[in-house]
Amino acid sequence: MKKKLSPEKLIVIVGIIFATVLVLVNVFFDFVPHTVKTENINATATTEFSTYYNQNVNKKTYTTTQKVIVNINTASVQELCTIRMIGETKAKAIVNYREKYGAFKDKGDIVKVYGIGEKTYEKIKDSICVN
Repeated sequence: MKKKLSPEKLIVIVGIIFATVLVLVNVFFDFVPHTVKTENINATATTEFSTYYNQNVNKKTYTTTQKVIVNINTASVQELCTIRMIGETKAKAIVNYREKYGAFKDKGDIVKVYGIGEKTYEKIKDSICVN
């Protein structure tokens, strides 16, 4: 004759299994970022690893709560690349447009730049200015 498990024991068993699975996932798939202990690692290797990790793995390191507003009439390509949704190609297009046609009179004029449409403008309008 089989014994039935009480609901309380079943919940405990399921909880233990769930916790074990979480630990195994973290260990085998390395989903949780780990800190690097630098006691026995030379400083150059640590710096190179940290730079690689921040640039290629942990991209959220650079998120900030400060809102930066970029002047699209004076910003360099690098400064324009700090705007969300603006990569190097669009940044160069903005600079080329500015050199060819002059300064933007209104920040909405950025939609005249090839590759920047109304949807992009709606997402970046709070991050740009013209004065």
